[in-house]
Amino acid sequence: MSMDDGICCQAVIDANIIPALIDIMGRAEFKTRKEAAWAITNAVSGGSAEQIRFLVDQGCIPPLCNLLTVMDGKIVQVALNGLEHVLRAGLQESKQHGGVNMYAVAIEECYGRRRFTYSGGCARYERGVSKAWACFWPVIVKGSSTSLVLFLGTGLRGSRMAS
Repeated sequence: MSMDDGICCQAVIDANIIPALIDIMGRAEFKTRKEAAWAITNAVSGGSAEQIRFLVDQGCIPPLCNLLTVMDGKIVQVALNGLEHVLRAGLQESKQHGGVNMYAVAIEECYGRRRFTYSGGCARYERGVSKAWACFWPVIVKGSSTSLVLFLGTGLRGSRMAS
């Protein structure tokens, strides 16, 4: 399913396929979960803010976060890409609704950031899997006597922290 424009995404929403895809992504055999993850990621990648809100309301965040710990690097990237688009949509909404990215809060509540980090996310991050992920949370790179906190929003800024 390719959803380069919101028309295809809306057709999938109108056909009431999203709840089934989210259920499959969370509970089916791994190969089937992968296909559902691709479909959901395509939907959030090409969807409008309202369509992404619908996908979030339907529960797409928890199963995408769960996929961050699988041993398949490609599907981790797919999940990261989907979550990245959700985070970006949340950032736009936060500008209109008090400055809190509620989608980032939801990902945090699902331990998405922690799962990303514990699954080797920093190494994957350094290889460029999802540079935009750091727009929303710091990535800590530990050194011998200090740690460097990286924020990649509008550029690279670092601050030293005691280890």
